[in-house]
Amino acid sequence: MTKSQALYNFWASFGWPAINEQSDISEETARALGLDKKRIEYEDSTGDFTGSVALTASLFHYSESWAEVRAKALEIREIIGHGYRVSIDGGYLWIKARNPFTTDGAGSSDYKDSDKSWRRVILNIEADFLTAI
Repeated sequence: MTKSQALYNFWASFGWPAINEQSDISEETARALGLDKKRIEYEDSTGDFTGSVALTASLFHYSESWAEVRAKALEIREIIGHGYRVSIDGGYLWIKARNPFTTDGAGSSDYKDSDKSWRRVILNIEADFLTAI
């Protein structure tokens, strides 16, 4: 599994649709993929054993309440614990929480900016790509 695949699999393992934040999708496509009510948009950057990579992901939930999106953030934090290991080609990925782990945010790009029903929690992690290349 490549480094990018490992990041996708990690974020997709939490029961919400996951998508690279650089993906260019329309509202119609988002709806067709089930991304129109909740999703994880994650940063896809990689490195090697020489240093940690600071990454973010955003949890988006279309709701009048913050309860579900904050509960999902807590679930992810509990799973990461003191570190979460993912096997990848030539080694493994070690994911750790950064401080602050969560920050409430407004909607992001495209149609979410104008709709005040989007709840967003930004997650801060650190990833060590423990591979030779």
